[in-house]
Amino acid sequence: MSVLQDFWCTDELALHTFASLPTPDVRNCAQVSRSFNRIAVQSVLDHHEIWDAQRSAVLQLADNPKDLDGLSALLLSIHVKSLAYVNFELKKVVSLPSAVKTFHKMQRLVDRMASLRTVYVNWPSGAYENRPVSDKMLATACKGVEELLDTIISKGCTTLRFGYFNAFASKYKLKKNPALTAAEIPRAPASSVWESARGYLPSRHTRAAPDVLSPLSEEGNYCRKSSRFSISAPWISLTPSSKLSQVTKLAKFCAYSTGVFRPPFSQWTFALLQASPVTSMTLCFEDIPNDGVESKLILDRLAEAIPDVTTIRLIGARPGLMKDVIAWLGRFQQLQVLKIEPECFSTENDIDDLELEALARLPHISQLLSSSYFLCAYLTSRRNADGGSLPMHSKELSSRMLSGFTAQS
Repeated sequence: MSVLQDFWCTDELALHTFASLPTPDVRNCAQVSRSFNRIAVQSVLDHHEIWDAQRSAVLQLADNPKDLDGLSALLLSIHVKSLAYVNFELKKVVSLPSAVKTFHKMQRLVDRMASLRTVYVNWPSGAYENRPVSDKMLATACKGVEELLDTIISKGCTTLRFGYFNAFASKYKLKKNPALTAAEIPRAPASSVWESARGYLPSRHTRAAPDVLSPLSEEGNYCRKSSRFSISAPWISLTPSSKLSQVTKLAKFCAYSTGVFRPPFSQWTFALLQASPVTSMTLCFEDIPNDGVESKLILDRLAEAIPDVTTIRLIGARPGLMKDVIAWLGRFQQLQVLKIEPECFSTENDIDDLELEALARLPHISQLLSSSYFLCAYLTSRRNADGGSLPMHSKELSSRMLSGFTAQS
């Protein structure tokens, strides 16, 4: 068979034809038959370089809901019934009303799938932070996000990744009692960071509004920032589903923004982590609040939510935070694999101030990947913790660490 005959006997001609049609015609063609549906949808996916949507689909979503982007094409499809990996990119969605409509479309797509394994939702906050948002729109957006996330978990998602998911977290702040200062806080050791932070915070019962829907106690110590649209600033948050613990199969959680650990998302996020068999966690602390009380509160709640995690990867941290993070890592007694990207240390001097004793005493670490400066400091602390000599398993560990670092370099 010649190349020309092969071209006419395949779907190539139809794909080229559909690719040149206006959007309304492509939609109409997708409803003619099963064959037309497959070809019309694939013509749109080809335009977005999505060759096998069921295996991997990176959906660059459009701000105009009428545009036929990858998400709209998959909603037209009657053949795509499961998704192994889907990446919802909302970078182009700069209008909040469009974002709300987009989240509803995403929820519809996920709800139609028989199964779902890995989901990445990238919702950059820059498009919304500097724009006024009414309470009604904020509540509508949070409801759309809540329905989407609950649907994702109900489909058996095992890996969930959030990118810049802090569009509205900046509207909440931690309450403090201005009459108290750090010098007035007792220095006696506390059972947790949260216990030590309570001295800074007022009682939820005395300062929370009476009409607030009883969120988790930590959420009760947050308040909405006042705006021109509301005086009372009502509490708005994502509410965890009562079936969360029954349906979740989440094993890997990745957060590229700490916004998911603050209201309005935190109540849902921590409920999910507590209910899920999470063993691997990837975190970025670059945008964690500068407020020391709140940053320690977030770290404390994370450690309490998933104490048995075995793999942690840190991909970024704001300057000066790693001292607290290293001490926090010592709380994960089941930790086996630790990866700290060199970018977490803004300067080499940051490593000199670390207190590595708690980390060096972790019993199960078998792989540690980081910068050479951190590895040397860790080995020194490990030797001190073991009484001046490295046991056999630590010598094997050092060999793996150095070979891993060489491979990364």
